[in-house]
Amino acid sequence: MPSCSRARRLSFGAAGLRCLGAGLEGVALTDGARVYKYFHDPERVRRGDWLAFLQAQVGAWQGYASLYPLLAVRRRGDEAALAYPYEPSEPYTGGRLDDMIAFLRDCRAAGIVCRNAHPDNFIVAGGALKFIDYGEDIRAYSDDEFVHMSRRAFLSHRFHFRSDLKPLMTRALTDFDLPELAEFDRFTSALDPRGKAELLDAPLLERILALKPKSVFDYAYAAAAPPAYRQGKHDVVVCSLVLCEIARQPEFERAIADLRRLTSERGRAIVAVCNPFHTFTERSELQRRILPACARYADIFAYRKTMASTGGERIDIHRPLDAYRRAFLNAGFTIESLAETDGTDVANLWHSSDFLIFTLKPVPAARPRVSLLIKTCYMDWRVIERLVKHQVRQLEASGGFAEKIVVVDGRLDGFNRQYDCANPTAHRAAMERLLADGVVDRVVYAPDDEQVIRETYRRWFGASAGDSHSANGQQLPRYTALTPAAPTMFCKPTAIC
Repeated sequence: MPSCSRARRLSFGAAGLRCLGAGLEGVALTDGARVYKYFHDPERVRRGDWLAFLQAQVGAWQGYASLYPLLAVRRRGDEAALAYPYEPSEPYTGGRLDDMIAFLRDCRAAGIVCRNAHPDNFIVAGGALKFIDYGEDIRAYSDDEFVHMSRRAFLSHRFHFRSDLKPLMTRALTDFDLPELAEFDRFTSALDPRGKAELLDAPLLERILALKPKSVFDYAYAAAAPPAYRQGKHDVVVCSLVLCEIARQPEFERAIADLRRLTSERGRAIVAVCNPFHTFTERSELQRRILPACARYADIFAYRKTMASTGGERIDIHRPLDAYRRAFLNAGFTIESLAETDGTDVANLWHSSDFLIFTLKPVPAARPRVSLLIKTCYMDWRVIERLVKHQVRQLEASGGFAEKIVVVDGRLDGFNRQYDCANPTAHRAAMERLLADGVVDRVVYAPDDEQVIRETYRRWFGASAGDSHSANGQQLPRYTALTPAAPTMFCKPTAIC
C-alpha cells in the first residue's frame, strides 16, 4: 500500500499497518498501537498554515475524554502525516447527548474548533465518544466557528440517520430557521446552562417593577429577622424559594399568613416556589433531582437535589398546585396570575421549568359560613382521591368552607348500581392521604351498630328504626359523630354508591 510506505518514510517507523479508512483529505492507518493519518493531497499540504497549527497542538490535548492527544505531526516536502493513540472502537450511531456536549466543552477548553463534526468522524471507544478526524478542519477557537461547530454537533446527535445530512449541515451554516434546528436553543442551554439570576431573579424583578410599588418587602430576607422587623403593610411582598423549603404544614401555613398580613389590601404578593409540574424532571439547567421511591405528583414529600453550579445538595419539599392554592385561599389570597419560568430538560432537550411564580391578590378574610359534606363508599376506592380533590378545588374557587368532611358508608356488598368491588384498605389509605394533604378536615365513618343508629333516628327525627339503608339500597343518614361547624353543602363523587 503506497500510503503505508510513505508513512514509514516520514520516520514513524511503523510496520504491519492496516487501513482504517480513507477520505478526500487522507488515509488512516494503524499498527494496533497508534493511528497514522497520511495526507495525500500535495496542494492541501502546501497550504501549510493548518499543519503549523496542528504541530503546535502536539502534546497539548491532555485530559480531554473526547479528543485524542496528538503524538506527532510531520511534514516532508509535499507530504505530511500525524499520529495519535489507537484503541478498538465501534461506529457512532447518533445520540449520546452528554458525550456530544462534553466534546464541545473539550474543544472550547482546548482552544480549538472542529469544522468537520459529522457522525462519520466520531467513534465510540471505551464507552465514550471520541473525535478522530484531525486535519485541515481543526482550527483555532473563535466564537462564530464554535457556534457553527455546535450546530453540526447537534445535527450529528439528532439526525445521524439522514442521507442528506451533509447538505443539511451546509444549509444550517446560514439558515437558522431550519425546522431541524428547532431544538438547537435547548441544546445550547444544555451546553451552557443559565443561572438562577437569569431564569428566576430577572422574571421576578420584571413583575415587581411592572406593579410600580412604593414599598417592597423581601420575605426571604426577613424570615430570619426579629418579629419587630416584620411589621406594617407593603405594596409588594416578595417570597422567593421560601415555601418549598418548609416541611411542616403548620409552619408552611404560618408563613403564608405572614405574607397576607404584610400585604396591603391593594398590594400584591409575588411568590416563587420550586415548580411542582416539573419535580419529576431528573436534570435541568440548574439541578439534578433525586426523588424518593414511589413519589407521586399528588403527594407532599421531601426530595434531594444537587446544584449544577456548585455540586452542593439541598432538600426541597414538593407540594402539588392544589396544596398551594388551598393554603393561599385559607390565608386570604386569590391567585391573580401563574407563570412558569423558562428552562430546559438537559437530558431530553425539551422545556422544563424549575420555578413557578404566583402573583397573589388579597381578598377579604371573611369567615366561611358553609361546610362541605362529601359522601362516599368503599366501592369508590379507585377514584375517590382524585374526585374529592376535583370537587374541593372547583367548589373552593369562589371562597373557602368552614369545614370539609368526607362521610364513608361502610357497606361491603349489595350496592345500588354496583360498578366495582369494595376495597376498604385502599379506600382508607386514600382518606389518610386526603387528610395529610389538607384537602379535607375530617373523615367520618358511618356506624353500623343498630343501637347507635336507633339513637340517631330518635335524636334527629323522632323516629324509631334500626336500618342503615333504604329498601332500594340507598344509605340513610346515621352520622352520630357528624356535627358540621356551619350549614352544610352536600355532594357525592361522580361515582355514586
